[in-house]
Amino acid sequence: MKYRSAILVATLLLTTAALPLHAQGFKPSKPIEFVTHTGPGGGGDVFARGIAAAMEKEGLMPVRMQVVNKTGGAA
Repeated sequence: MKYRSAILVATLLLTTAALPLHAQGFKPSKPIEFVTHTGPGGGGDVFARGIAAAMEKEGLMPVRMQVVNKTGGAA
């Protein structure tokens, strides 16, 4: 029974210790490059552009996300 209490206290301490990390905001000042390994029109490109458009439409990022295609990076 006393081990349960110790585990409960340890769990509460560990979960509350991570709270200050979430309080810090990510505020980029320059456009973010969203790099994809496919060429324009490829599956990765379409997905990356969809994510970038959704982020801009919903106002989730204070700066623009620029999709950059760097082909030849696929494994």
